Amino acid sequence: MQPWVGLHYCHALHKRLLVVGESHYLPAGSTIHHDSEVWYASRQRDLNEKEQQWASTTGNITGRWGRAHTIYREIARVLNALINDLIPNEESVFDHVAYANYFLRPASMEGESMAGYVDRRDEDVAAEVLTWFIRTHRPELIAVASKTAGRYAERILASAKLPYLITYYAGSPFWMTRFRDDFADFLQEHDWLAPSRIVVNRGDTTS
Repeated sequence: MQPWVGLHYCHALHKRLLVVGESHYLPAGSTIHHDSEVWYASRQRDLNEKEQQWASTTGNITGRWGRAHTIYREIARVLNALINDLIPNEESVFDHVAYANYFLRPASMEGESMAGYVDRRDEDVAAEVLTWFIRTHRPELIAVASKTAGRYAERILASAKLPYLITYYAGSPFWMTRFRDDFADFLQEHDWLAPSRIVVNRGDTTS
């Protein structure tokens, strides 16, 4: 469940962009995540092989497990429209961004939102991890592709004094009809494809 930090997240071509989703999912029949106390007391070895695959941010983004999520496809569609002519064909546009799900506990069922499911432990852990990511990886732009995650994360985003966008879940009807364009407009308005003004050592941005 560690954040994805693309190989070219720090690149002369663009500013550092963090895209935040809502949560991971676990396969049908999984119950370890239904109780937050049980979940946060668990370790990776407490998940079976399939659950570990579903909870792998890197595996999901790279398609290592053969599962394609709408949110990644839709985000890539917008990013590719902006950057496609500037990167080699063998590179993925996700190599140029960072991605993390805000909540560190999977939603109750695949496809469901965390809305109405979040408890205090979820709030505290999510806030701690996002604060750590901003401090350690120093993004210059943050786009949250989840209204639910954005509602909980906004205090941290505002205090970081960075340009940020909170939009609907990528792939939802709202995203398709309007907010996909808002995402593209946000990146263009804040000059994502402009050289970063802050130098970060590559050693500081590994996850």
